[in-house]
Amino acid sequence: MKKIYALFGDDQRVSSFNLGTEAASQTMTGLFPALRHYRQFERGPKQLTNLVRAPYLASAELWLETAEDATEMLGVLRAAATTLPAVFARDPALLVESQEHNISGEPWNDSGFKATFLFNRKPAMDLEAFHTYWLNHHGPIAAKTQDTERYIQSHICEPERIYDGITELFWRDHDTALASMASQQMTVDQSNDAQNFVDGGSLVVFLSSETR
Repeated sequence: MKKIYALFGDDQRVSSFNLGTEAASQTMTGLFPALRHYRQFERGPKQLTNLVRAPYLASAELWLETAEDATEMLGVLRAAATTLPAVFARDPALLVESQEHNISGEPWNDSGFKATFLFNRKPAMDLEAFHTYWLNHHGPIAAKTQDTERYIQSHICEPERIYDGITELFWRDHDTALASMASQQMTVDQSNDAQNFVDGGSLVVFLSSETR
């Protein structure tokens, strides 16, 4: 399924959303019959200190069936504060179209707390080879992440892109996430394998919770 990330810039003086997820989802699905699902997340005050924090405060995430529907939605979201003022308080800093792969866990069934990792492939690696390795080799390793509710890969193929991929890992709460990310499975098993396909210098991350 096609997934769009609308990422909002790192300005805590300005709210990104005028509604919580439930009300925003009802508004969005009422306006756009092609929209299959909608969620909103905001970065929390507690972040990781050992990884580079992404320059984003919030994300709106939208699922659509076809590339045509995704293209139409991207056009609407570019000026979201003008086209959808009931939902969005400002325009996104970055729009990303991707192909989502729900590796583990039931789609959209989680506690609403997650880490979002944005990154690029190793410079010498072909984009298709990157996506294939990430999905087929790294995916089964990361699916074993300690105490996770869900694990998602979003593969980005747009010609003009800042990132090649986005990973989302969901946990029940912040403390569980920190313990999991400090585990050997993440710091050794996943980290060692990531060196085969990820440009480590490109990796940025933020922790966020679904808006209520």
